[in-house]
Formats: sequence, C-alpha cells, structure tokens
Amino acid sequence: MVPAILAKKTKVFKVLFLAITLLFVFGKYIKRRPKKQRFWVRPFLKLRKDRGDFYVAVPDMIREDPEYYFQQFRMTPEKFNELLNLVAPKIAKLDTVREAISPAEPLYMTLAFLVSGDQQKSVSKDCRLGRSTVCGIIRETTKVIFEVLRPIYLKPHSPDDFRKIAHDFKNM
Repeated sequence: MVPAILAKKTKVFKVLFLAITLLFVFGKYIKRRPKKQRFWVRPFLKLRKDRGDFYVAVPDMIREDPEYYFQQFRMTPEKFNELLNLVAPKIAKLDTVREAISPAEPLYMTLAFLVSGDQQKSVSKDCRLGRSTVCGIIRETTKVIFEVLRPIYLKPHSPDDFRKIAHDFKNM
C-alpha cells in the first residue's frame, strides 16, 4: 500500500512540475501590454499653488480670523514661524527637475494631520499633493520635529533626578 501512495504523489508532483515549467517557458514569450499611465500628475493637483489650502485658506485665516487659525493648528502664527525656523533647515529640499516644496508646507501638512486626526488622504486632497508624497512628508517631518524639540523639552535625567522623582512619588 505504501508504494502505491508514493507512486500517486510522485505522479502528482511530476504533473505539477511539468505545468509550472510550461508556464515559465511560455510565459516569457507572451507579450504583456505595459500598463498605460494616464498622467504623471493628476490635473487637479497641478493647481496646488492656485487653490491649495496652504496658499489660499491659511493666509486668509491669518489675516481675517487668527482665532480660527489657533483652533486649527493649536498655535499662533508666531509660534508656527518659530517652529518653522527650528525645523526648516532639516526639511528644506533643493529644486531639481521640479520646483521643491517650501519648508512651511510640510510643517503645515504635518500639523494639520496631527491636530485634526484626519486621514492622510484628506490632507493630500486639501493640499493638492499625491497621497504617497504626503505620507512621506508627514513621516519625515514628524521625525524632524521630534529630533529638534527633544533636546529642548525632554532633557535626559541623571540618576539623582530619578531618585528625587521616586522619593517625591513615595511621599505623595
């Protein structure tokens, strides 16, 4: 009985091997049509500087309703500029084939994403940039913000500091 089972299994394996080999050999000769790219940049994204939130809504908020700006970003325009001055050297990009995004835009996108808790897809739509671009920008900018603000607000503790914290905790 054992040899019959082994014979059936080897026959199945031979058939599978033959089928895979045929697919591999003939697959090379089948011409696949390349996926036709519809456009390099979606047409509505090209209007970023004319209709994007950063270029239209934010300047209007600062001029006409600074209180609403504060509600949207949890900081004043002056604090935004302070943070921008700290972060800008690390997030600034050079112009190459295309015009680079100014350092203020990634900071705006990141703060809009973090404050609103909205999806990156909607931030992408509001800023008129591609979703993967916004994803990369937010990831990079949050790292830079952390790197820049960590030494200012999260100072390393010494063993004496930990003893004092433990002592204060016990005496609560």
